[in-house]
Amino acid sequence: MIRTALDARLNRRFEHDADTIIRHELGVESGGSRVDVAVLNGHLTGWEIKSDVDTLVRLPNQATSFSRVMDYMTIVTTGKYLDRAAILLPAWWGLMEAVPSPHGVRLVSRRSPHINRSTDSFCLAQLLWREEAMEELRTRGNARGLSSSSRYFVWERLAQSIPKKQLRSVVLNRLKQRRQWSGGQLPAQSDDSSRK
Repeated sequence: MIRTALDARLNRRFEHDADTIIRHELGVESGGSRVDVAVLNGHLTGWEIKSDVDTLVRLPNQATSFSRVMDYMTIVTTGKYLDRAAILLPAWWGLMEAVPSPHGVRLVSRRSPHINRSTDSFCLAQLLWREEAMEELRTRGNARGLSSSSRYFVWERLAQSIPKKQLRSVVLNRLKQRRQWSGGQLPAQSDDSSRK
């Protein structure tokens, strides 16, 4: 029910914004962690959902992974976990409480997110498929010697070739230009196929 309420909120907010993509289960660090819901536009913004049936055991590690990539993050959780999450998470994360209501769940902002200044260039580069990263390197004349290299060397070269602020823009543009995501999602649509 929390995800349904969050989906509805984000779809209302961005339904007329052609520059925005809503993506469920966005993998970071080669899929080692997944952001429950991500909004891609001028920033990488994410929401992590923790319902009463979840635990907070993985949250510290998730927070570390997400902090390497996301510009903004918000946890969406219940009163059961809200105070504990506030202690576990970095201060730049937002806090949103899922409050039971007669119509399901009402989402109440308890702390607004702030910009994350500690993203990592290599982890940003990892959001790209190998060929996307290679195309960016070829465009810059910096792909020499990488034709048979693993994706990790390609990501490393890309991260070293472009200043982080510019790399973030490159990654966002590439993600938004994808004609098809894994699982068949078209980037102009919200993907409702993955559920926790």
